[in-house]
Amino acid sequence: MKKFALALALSAAAVGSAQAEGFNLGVALGYGSNTYRAENDSVKTDESAKGVVGGLFGSYNMMVSEGDMPFIVGVEVGFDLSGVKGKNDSTGIKSKQKYSLQGVVTLGTKFGGAKTDLRLGYNYAGFEVKDATSKLKKKKGGFLVGLGVSGKVTESMTIGLTYDYTFFGKINFGTPTTYGAVVKQTPRTGVAKLRLAYSF
Repeated sequence: MKKFALALALSAAAVGSAQAEGFNLGVALGYGSNTYRAENDSVKTDESAKGVVGGLFGSYNMMVSEGDMPFIVGVEVGFDLSGVKGKNDSTGIKSKQKYSLQGVVTLGTKFGGAKTDLRLGYNYAGFEVKDATSKLKKKKGGFLVGLGVSGKVTESMTIGLTYDYTFFGKINFGTPTTYGAVVKQTPRTGVAKLRLAYSF
């Protein structure tokens, strides 16, 4: 988290005046990690997964108040394909997050030439577990909280960084064929992304 905070500060110093109002369409690429409590046959273990994440997003920002530190409210929708995956060596069960769809409200201001945001929203994602002979899929939503910074590199192009953390509820996958016991997981997913957007 300290490294990400430093990256936010460096990004704010490197870019020009932020896009305070209007529409943005963009692409994002980053890295995600998933820590989760797994329950396999009544045995609880803390496990992890990680991988590359990338997708598209669209947003709209509106300046509510002006001044040296204006208050900016925004809404955002994003879709990511996810390569976040891991494996339990003792059970042989592989876990993966396949995709996510986010709806986010941003509350921010312009500071030092960059727009900084608090991000609050909902993340709806697809998860998968599999053993040697079967594959089980489930969808689950969770509360998202994050931070972001962005600024213009040209009149119409904006670059930014975000970090989002999602608290997903418990997922009951059922019983994989080979493993033969119920598999449950409670994911907690953190994703850092570099984003490039066209500002209208």
